[in-house]
Amino acid sequence: MIDTALREKLSVGHGQGLVVNRTAQKPAVPARETIVSADNHYPLIDDIFHEAFPARLKDRAPRIWLDEQSGVYQIGELFQSVFPPTANAELHGIEAHPGARSLPARLADLDAEGITQEIAFPQILQLYFRHPDVEVRELIYATYNTYMIEVQRASNGRVFPVAIPNFWDPAKAPASIRSIAAMGFKSILLPNMPGKQPNGEPVVYNSPDYDPVFSAIEETGIVICHHIGETFMQEGINGIGCRLMHDLSPDLFRLHFGRYVFGRILDKHPGLKIVFCEAGIAWAANAIQDAEMICNAHATMFDSRPDLRPVDYWHRNCWTSFMTDIPGLRLLDIVGADRVLWSVDYPHNEGTFGYSQDSMQLVRDAVSQDQAARILGGTAIDLFGL
Repeated sequence: MIDTALREKLSVGHGQGLVVNRTAQKPAVPARETIVSADNHYPLIDDIFHEAFPARLKDRAPRIWLDEQSGVYQIGELFQSVFPPTANAELHGIEAHPGARSLPARLADLDAEGITQEIAFPQILQLYFRHPDVEVRELIYATYNTYMIEVQRASNGRVFPVAIPNFWDPAKAPASIRSIAAMGFKSILLPNMPGKQPNGEPVVYNSPDYDPVFSAIEETGIVICHHIGETFMQEGINGIGCRLMHDLSPDLFRLHFGRYVFGRILDKHPGLKIVFCEAGIAWAANAIQDAEMICNAHATMFDSRPDLRPVDYWHRNCWTSFMTDIPGLRLLDIVGADRVLWSVDYPHNEGTFGYSQDSMQLVRDAVSQDQAARILGGTAIDLFGL
């Protein structure tokens, strides 16, 4: 039988419920560290796309509007929501919180929990990663990036959004990445399921087509982020719970870690910085072990061997973010205390808003004071250049 104290640690946040019903958990004493959330999300409530699109494509632009009946900001072409009705309760539980709808209210929530800065991912635009019209797709993400860099400026150095480049066309991607870096972004989001190139060929990051793309990323020093959750399926009884068990999994992170290592991306581009977001810490230990085994057992069948061992690439080029991960904190001798980034995942229901102090204390209890300071903010400040 599991120890009661351990069970309580595994269930930190028990009873919190939906974010809309939570309030910030204020520090009992001033934090010893500078706290950075390495993975938050920024919901869109402004109808930004329609005005930015050219006249001939305005009917293809996603619209954003408040659905009075559900109380949810919807998104979709011609006011036809991309969300199934079953998603409205989940979305309302997140986006009805004032901090999800107002930058000042958001910053007030960060202040209340003692959080200095945040890395902010998109909330719903992952649903357009494989939009069939690549011209529309490019306009969506260019418009989003322009809007979000203004959010970064308005936050006075508090909110650092993650930009979305052209990732599907290797001929255009390098210029897109350089433009994003010049705008002042610190990081880009590369999809786990990137779909196809305009010529119909699949996007394969570890193919020669993408060598110029990774050269541009390395040249600019911008951080690559991969993030869980690119689908919105909910099926059967308690489908949301089943979906989240899938969405929170690191399966595609393992694939892409393999691409960076065995696909020799990190041999060609040793300066890349790659963050795997929101799947926790524990997956990385197992992925490192399996990669070492694959290198031992299967490398004779490779086209060419990587220059280094998989564990060495991890400790040189890779990081992973977590909210609360008791098993993972016990595996830091493998993963590395300097390779993990704490986050709130604000304003998501699976995030720690409302019990962030409890979550941070678990980190302090597991590692030294210096390591805790790095995990809770110091590493993110250095990695993203905040």
